[in-house]
Amino acid sequence: MTRLGSRLPTVRPLLTTTLTLVFLSCTALGSTLARAEGGGHLRAGHLFLSRAVYDGNAVSITAGVTQLPPNCTAGKCAPANAGSTYPRVFNNDKVDASFGVTAKIVLDELKRNGEHVQSLEVPNSTGRGVTANSDQMVTSFPSKSEIALNLSLDRRFVSFMGYLAPVGAIDVSNSNTPAVFDQTNPVTASDFRVVATVDENGSFRFTKTNAYSGNNGRAAILNDKQGANVFYTVGNAGNSQPNGIIIAAGAKVV
Repeated sequence: MTRLGSRLPTVRPLLTTTLTLVFLSCTALGSTLARAEGGGHLRAGHLFLSRAVYDGNAVSITAGVTQLPPNCTAGKCAPANAGSTYPRVFNNDKVDASFGVTAKIVLDELKRNGEHVQSLEVPNSTGRGVTANSDQMVTSFPSKSEIALNLSLDRRFVSFMGYLAPVGAIDVSNSNTPAVFDQTNPVTASDFRVVATVDENGSFRFTKTNAYSGNNGRAAILNDKQGANVFYTVGNAGNSQPNGIIIAAGAKVV
């Protein structure tokens, strides 16, 4: 596991977002997490909501031309039956059982009456100056397995899980992880799973893991009490049952 650096997020009002949205997970902010009342700070007692934002402009799929899954070998490919336009793009699961498209993660702060306060976009490949080596994270659209939100035990951070991959990548949620490779997996790519934390100031930190190869990490909670600094995570793994895949599944300490 490797802990990466932090990056301040982009703050965008909810009403300026024009892409397709799916609401996924919600938690209440704890009294220790949000103390400051200045602009950009998360406030205690508000709701924190995670969502995926599908960006069709970041996806390159042509019906009848693009072969799925990506980098497939002869005899194991099928032409896409839909282009990248939402929602028809997800009809491609008929020819690619692992089909999914990575998407931006946006975190919304809401008052308890539903009034929007602010939105934080998790750093991703569409951001200015973000390269393949930059700190970043995505979820998989339309998967609803990731980005469950949890307060840390010391109530100073919110944690959630996703992938180290660019926006618009195909089949990442079923890819292997670099150190746990399943030869039977029809998805040939390898992508780290990632645990992210965000603090009261909207700063993110990311931790890579090889757990959940072939599938996805579902949730993570940070134990940061009394000097501890570990994540407890849960998720699924594998398209088959080799030993490495079995070990990579279930509850983990990262």
